[in-house]
Amino acid sequence: GTYVIHHSFGGPCPAEAQTTVVIDRFMNPSWTPPASMCENGQALELSELITGDHGGTWSGSGVADQLFDPQVAVGENTLTYQIGTGACIRSMTGTIIVLPTPVANAGPDTAICDLSHTQVAVLTDGQGIWSAPIALTLSDPSLPNTVVSAVVAGSYDLVWTVSQAGCIATDTMHLVLHN
Repeated sequence: GTYVIHHSFGGPCPAEAQTTVVIDRFMNPSWTPPASMCENGQALELSELITGDHGGTWSGSGVADQLFDPQVAVGENTLTYQIGTGACIRSMTGTIIVLPTPVANAGPDTAICDLSHTQVAVLTDGQGIWSAPIALTLSDPSLPNTVVSAVVAGSYDLVWTVSQAGCIATDTMHLVLHN
């Protein structure tokens, strides 16, 4: 709070003085880092992590104003939240881990003269799964080289989705099957 101290001296040389004293309380810089994030995730509003007092400033890699952008900060990121004024500045440091986006490569677009085709997706890490129109049959949707079959010729889009440690990436390939 703010306090005014007034003092005076009597006697043959009287004097008076007044001083204002401001006593600030210590601000609480507490915040809770999130669980790991994915590189291709959305920017994080850092104020949502604060469990102490709001109104401070953030610093660290991936930080711009009150946002943390995982797309520019893969790996371990040390962030500091600072709040207070003068001699009453307090801060807390924590770590946000950003996991890389997995690689999803469905292979090249293909046109063949057959009603069956072996896919050529690439799986470097994580787990993959194919999604296809209902008109197609997949021998095993979890295999990058699954066999795709159709009863009738046509043009189809197949999606290869790869997940790793909770992070997801997709790629689409276009397949044309002719009789």
